[in-house]
Amino acid sequence: MGAKCCAGEEAQDSPDGSVTESRPKPRAFQEEIIQQQDDAKEGLSIPAISRKGEPIEFEIKLTKTYGKSRLGVDVDLTDGFGLVVDQVTEGLIRDWNQVHPEQAVIKGDRIVAVNGVRGNSNEITEVCKSQAVLELVIQRS
Repeated sequence: MGAKCCAGEEAQDSPDGSVTESRPKPRAFQEEIIQQQDDAKEGLSIPAISRKGEPIEFEIKLTKTYGKSRLGVDVDLTDGFGLVVDQVTEGLIRDWNQVHPEQAVIKGDRIVAVNGVRGNSNEITEVCKSQAVLELVIQRS
């Protein structure tokens, strides 16, 4: 009774007579849910371990198959750095979204890398067109 652990916390007697420590829990990242604002879609969201205001990145993997090779996104290339998603249409990304709603690609997301190619929207576009297996890095602000 009355003992202190190395962190300066009081030790507590448990009902069975053993002594247990009361330690503060380590501060973990807070999980926030970023919800899609588009009313046309039903509550797609992504759990994000991030500080507020910092962009988050997550990866998705798509495989083109015979008859299913279209990504299904309209993108904006004008800033030259990545592909900004304007709209998700029928294709591999919509299929991904249905199976992985916690990592759904939504309007405003930026495809910043594909198969290791990063930073140049024209090069990223060429990789998307030419390769069958695509590992995309998606950035959300």
